[in-house]
Amino acid sequence: MATVIASAAPFSDAERSTVEAPYSETTRYLAAAAHSDSVFRQAVLEQIHAAEFRCKAPEFGIDESVVIKQCQIADRRRKIVNLLLLSVLILFLLSGDFVPDLAFALDQPDYLGDAFEYNAPGLLLALLACAAIVFGENLVSEHFTLRRRFARMRSQSPLDDRRPSSPRQNIVVYGGYSPFVGSGLELRDWSFSVNLHRKKDDCTRAGGSGAVSVDGLIGQIRARMSMLAIPGLEHYPVLFADGRHIRQDRQLMSSPYSLPPRSVPEELLDDRDDPQEICRRTYLCISVTDWNGEMVLTTYLRFKKGEAHLFAEASHFVLPPLKHGHYAVDSLDPSLRIKRVLQLALVSTLVAPFRLLAAPFQVYAMLAVPLQRWSGRRQTRRTIRENPLFNYGAVTSIRQLAMENRFRVFFQKLDRDMHLKTIEQCLIDSIVDYLDERDIDTSDIKERRSTILNQGVVISGGVVTAESIAAGHGATSVVSKVKAAAGAKGAG
Repeated sequence: MATVIASAAPFSDAERSTVEAPYSETTRYLAAAAHSDSVFRQAVLEQIHAAEFRCKAPEFGIDESVVIKQCQIADRRRKIVNLLLLSVLILFLLSGDFVPDLAFALDQPDYLGDAFEYNAPGLLLALLACAAIVFGENLVSEHFTLRRRFARMRSQSPLDDRRPSSPRQNIVVYGGYSPFVGSGLELRDWSFSVNLHRKKDDCTRAGGSGAVSVDGLIGQIRARMSMLAIPGLEHYPVLFADGRHIRQDRQLMSSPYSLPPRSVPEELLDDRDDPQEICRRTYLCISVTDWNGEMVLTTYLRFKKGEAHLFAEASHFVLPPLKHGHYAVDSLDPSLRIKRVLQLALVSTLVAPFRLLAAPFQVYAMLAVPLQRWSGRRQTRRTIRENPLFNYGAVTSIRQLAMENRFRVFFQKLDRDMHLKTIEQCLIDSIVDYLDERDIDTSDIKERRSTILNQGVVISGGVVTAESIAAGHGATSVVSKVKAAAGAKGAG
């Protein structure tokens, strides 16, 4: 059976080659989270930025360069503060007699109190210096960074860090089960097959399938999508490649130690080189970015044409809003008040002794990072050399690291349904119209259309609501369990 793999209609040179960096409110929240959430910051730096031999997933609705740069700035400030704290500790230990007095007191426990009393002025001075350093760190992070730059009423825009344009990512090298890494949570998928030899009306055998072209069908769908005029809607072809086999494609990877580019010429998107479709497949990506990047709905569409049939498949994904804590930056008082300054001073004084004692360990860990990365890089290169199936694929994205499993506003749920049903309606109508024009029977598609459009939005066995999103086979949300328990109790 002859096989034709879907490829999208050509882009114009400007549309294909570059795309404006998508700065949004979501970018601002994530840039602020780089300074307020150390767990998120370390995850971005270690899993995304420092992963030298792992491809990057697409980032929807954000400018990743801004987020990564702010993570680096916050990490560098933390390192400087730890070095200053260690310097204070070293100066205190070397400038007085505390070390010999402490050693003597350990041998003679009765003199332990005298040792601390004798060195109390120096110790107090060291703690005050430490408190001042911690206070400065908190003041810079909260007031001069979060409040003045990233709060809603900021006076300095983070757009200064934004790159003007960049190549559109049209190749995704995946490293896990799902190839659609970076797209968030799976909503639902559907597929159907059309008999191209069944003529319309009388259901007799038609002359053949030569009149049907996958490229023509994709072109008609894209034209219909453009007519929808939905703000934030994009559609473009994307090649998905298995991270375990990508090194075998010399057009994409010239060397086992150099990752493929994130954007490739359109002629390389064709997946005819893999007739069994094991290692690479090309999809039409249809994405809608709404709510200033808080919600991104993505649809992946693909057709496969045989001698007597046309197979269509579509998968829908959603990137929900960010975690609740990332929106706290908008709750900051735009003015730095005396009460808040006193609170920062009190907190800094309380944590100063612990930060001072932890400084040597923090600096040691900081100095060990280059050695650990060098060792890890050597180990990875050895693994690449010895393992022909080394996985270069992406496993997560910045946006996925920060997403919540629920909608923040009820209207986000409604808008998700609106975009999903509008896109599905447009897709199915375009397919039906295209085949009707070529006298191919579409009665089966029309029967399935109502089923596809009217079914509830499900996530791999769990229903998506504004309160929760349950993912995974047979998964149920906590809210659903509570409601079920309450209902059973009421029935009893």
